[in-house]
Amino acid sequence: MSELLEEWRRAKALFHYPTMKDPRLGEQATGARYDFRAGQVAIDPKVAAGLAEKSGASPGEMLHGLSVLAISQYMAYPRTLANALFLYKVIADFRQAEDSPSFVPLVFRSFCDLAAGVTCSRRPEQRDPYLKTLSACAAEMEGRERELYELLLAFLRGESDPDLTESLSAVDLGQASRAIETTRLGCLRWMETLRHAGWAHDEEGDEASRGGGGNALTGAGKGGTPAASLLEEIVRAPRRQVEDALTELADRLTRGEYCQLEQVVETFLRTPQSGTARSDGLKSYG
Repeated sequence: MSELLEEWRRAKALFHYPTMKDPRLGEQATGARYDFRAGQVAIDPKVAAGLAEKSGASPGEMLHGLSVLAISQYMAYPRTLANALFLYKVIADFRQAEDSPSFVPLVFRSFCDLAAGVTCSRRPEQRDPYLKTLSACAAEMEGRERELYELLLAFLRGESDPDLTESLSAVDLGQASRAIETTRLGCLRWMETLRHAGWAHDEEGDEASRGGGGNALTGAGKGGTPAASLLEEIVRAPRRQVEDALTELADRLTRGEYCQLEQVVETFLRTPQSGTARSDGLKSYG
């Protein structure tokens, strides 16, 4: 625990010491998880050790990197439950009837990693551990999900196809957590990129793209990133927290958009997404 706290505090220093509780130890499939309810991160040292062994990094480096990834969810994107809910609405708005069920969680978690990565890439001290750890996480993925994250990482490194670089760079994704239109346009362009590359449809036998063996909500199979847990956090959020998130968005949306968001949330809550419904969470909202 002492090594984890040391690496956690080093990571917090890179973000100018945000007011976050010290992390707790816990089994996490993706190595780290940000809990909106508690305002706390849970980190799994066993996952960090496994990533370190396969990537050639030290366990301390991976603990540090997982801390950076988790803190970036709080500091860069999505930052708040309201932003996460709005992102889900945008994806639901732009989803096409022929898209596979796994496409929504795939877009959600990869866009969170993309937007947070763009913000972190502006500071070398954040960029290096972010990309190194995200690369280690991607190496644990399977099938087309791994290919997708290789594309995402290439963009963050400035090594992607010029057309993709031009399309995404035209949107300041570093402002996604603060600007509704940035989230909307950036997410639309990312969805178009993935759809054009064929990621909107599952390939036969590709369990990773369907979330086979993984979590039915996040769509994550083997491996994953901390962003894969964010949809679960929406489901687990208490009713009051959802109401506060909707109130936060009320001044940023038109009345029509706000009513659509309420409908999306209601549909999301009443559709079985993962495991058993919680009486104190989103599934009881409304």
